[in-house]
Amino acid sequence: FDGRVIDWFDGQISTSEGQSYALLRAVWIGDRGTFDTVLNWTLNNLHKTDNHLFAWKWGKRTDGSWGIIENVSATDGDENIALALAIAYSKWGDIRYRELAINIIKDIWAYETILIKDERYLTAGDWVKMENNTVSINPSYLAPYIYRVFASIDSSHNWLEIVDTSYDIIHRCSESSKAYLPPDWCMFNRNGEVVLPDISNKKNDTSYDAFRTYWHLAFDYVWFGEKRAYKYIKSSSPLLAAHWIKKGKFADSYAKDGSPRSDNEALSIYGMLL
Repeated sequence: FDGRVIDWFDGQISTSEGQSYALLRAVWIGDRGTFDTVLNWTLNNLHKTDNHLFAWKWGKRTDGSWGIIENVSATDGDENIALALAIAYSKWGDIRYRELAINIIKDIWAYETILIKDERYLTAGDWVKMENNTVSINPSYLAPYIYRVFASIDSSHNWLEIVDTSYDIIHRCSESSKAYLPPDWCMFNRNGEVVLPDISNKKNDTSYDAFRTYWHLAFDYVWFGEKRAYKYIKSSSPLLAAHWIKKGKFADSYAKDGSPRSDNEALSIYGMLL
């Protein structure tokens, strides 16, 4: 085991997200050996050269070699790696973990947040720019409980503002759905207004990305007692409950109007909802 988390269903690639989940699992169960092995592989293979963030995708290149194949960051992977390092420092007291966490946290702020009408929002990665007067945001990347942890480590940035704007994004992007469900992707314009494609565009769907929103908000409620998290989960549950009563299952994706996209199920979505 060299510390690389492999996606066997997608060309044996590795992602910053996959590495971050391994780090979190290792630190939660107190397995420092696995934590360090995964961390070393991640730093040696995904660490970007122009900042302290991580390339999101590593795998087999067209020339047959193995390495980074998409050298842009994904905010969810970066923030979870930083969170894992912060927990590792608290658990094991190694100052190196704290120093690595601080460097990542500061670059998340520098490269993965954006000002819109004097308010700062978290974007989907360092590739996101205000193009064609819109900016891409993935609501399921927003993890308010993580930004509270960041605030305790990085006093040079206002991470509690990111907590508030994250709830604002999640609410406003979900409000555009008749069923009050979070979309996989959402866009804001320069005026801070939500811009969503029409219903035929599946970026509006609530599916494998979006369901992580429930996980993140549940964490914020359990760890910090955030009432906005409880209110959101409770407000978006009627559609899901109705679908359960009617079909005896949850679909793996829902359109903006609340209708299921398919009859398929997904274990990961059941896990998030539970």
